[in-house]
Amino acid sequence: MIARLSASQHDTLKACARKWGWQYLEGIRTPPAPSAALGTCVHEVLETYLVHGTMPTPDTREGAIALSGLDLLPPPGTVLVESEIDFVDPLGQRWTGRIDGLYGVDANGPYNPGKRWGGVSDLDELVILDHKTTKSERYVRDLETDTQANVYAYALLKKYPTRNDVTCRWVYYLTGDRRHAFPIERRKTRAEVNEQIERIFARGTQAKRLLLWRPAVLDMPASESACGDYGGCPHRGRCTDLMIIGGTMAKQETLEDYLTRINPDAAGSKPPKVEREVVNSPEGPEYGYASPEEVPDIEPLDLPGIEIPEIPDVPEAPTVEKPKRTRKAKVKAPEAPEAPEAPEAPEAPEAPEAPEAPIGAYTQEMTEEFSRAQFDASGASTPQGYALFINCLPPAFITLESILAEVMPALCAKEQVADYRLVAYGAGPGILASMVEAKAKELALGPATALVVDTRTPEGVACVSVLSRHAAYVVRGY
Repeated sequence: MIARLSASQHDTLKACARKWGWQYLEGIRTPPAPSAALGTCVHEVLETYLVHGTMPTPDTREGAIALSGLDLLPPPGTVLVESEIDFVDPLGQRWTGRIDGLYGVDANGPYNPGKRWGGVSDLDELVILDHKTTKSERYVRDLETDTQANVYAYALLKKYPTRNDVTCRWVYYLTGDRRHAFPIERRKTRAEVNEQIERIFARGTQAKRLLLWRPAVLDMPASESACGDYGGCPHRGRCTDLMIIGGTMAKQETLEDYLTRINPDAAGSKPPKVEREVVNSPEGPEYGYASPEEVPDIEPLDLPGIEIPEIPDVPEAPTVEKPKRTRKAKVKAPEAPEAPEAPEAPEAPEAPEAPEAPIGAYTQEMTEEFSRAQFDASGASTPQGYALFINCLPPAFITLESILAEVMPALCAKEQVADYRLVAYGAGPGILASMVEAKAKELALGPATALVVDTRTPEGVACVSVLSRHAAYVVRGY
């Protein structure tokens, strides 16, 4: 059986062998990160546009992002969307993948190669189109060495042996507040692809060996730099053996050295068991020996010509008894006469009980400090809605989490998912925000209620916008 490899699997193994092991040896799959879910939604919007000509909707986040790059794409109907690649390399390894878009360019402009009778040999260009979503331009890849670009180019040049080059065109869409898209493009010759693909196939061989030998994942080397990639590695909690010393992992080993060390050809048919060094183990032996019986006897030194005098026994010092201390008799002082009782003070009248503050209420001083000046300046007569506190706390409040405790089960039951982030097409955060908005209206939160939102959580990020629309004012902490 030939193991299937892909460009993303290659990049994962290159970045951190331990992360690759959790995914492909242990089979642990984790939900996509919010950024990856957004990228999937943008891909689907662009695919619908290229196939059917349906314009993206600017009202949705994915639609607004896709609209920023439509002028960088060929016309709808001229692109072969989601074409598969599947080939076996010279080392016997099977590679698979999906190309976002493939189109040709001739004298008449872009053309769908799947609908062209003449094939692709006489096309001026054969273009591989890929959509990329990113937060910043600094994550742009170099298409000369990029794994995905070289694997896709190799697959097409292998399929069309009469062609000497293909063009890789990656269109990047920014997902931040600024709506902008830009392309990067490189025409890759057959010579360049053959030069780059050798190291990629070599990395594939490493993956094939690991799949065959199946070592323990915790024995595999880990990369410190990969722990924070793409919002943080989801497997960090599983790497329990890693020790951080001065901010640096104590366990550092290259994948090449690791494969050499566990090579089963060196001894026996199975990889040797890797013994991990224990640092300051609380249950370990004392002084380097498991028990006192294992401590070797120390032979006396034999130094020729030197006599070592014996040390005479030192007589024990006589014990001197300490004189006992005698206690002095205590002289009892005469009792003082009792003081006359003071007359009882008249009882003060009971103060009227203050009315109980509602849940989430805060003091009038807080209202005057954060609210009154703003509303007086704006001409508003009476604050309407609740007070929204972001990343800071008033004296008394209710939190977004208390609303989520009621909304989350209802959302998961309605969508039939275990977590709102698993809703199809990445729509979970939007559904969550709308349900939280409806719940806040149902609670009829007024100006005497402080609602606290923490935008360091993904739920806070999803809901802060809709909650801000109904707040009398917003107090933001930094």
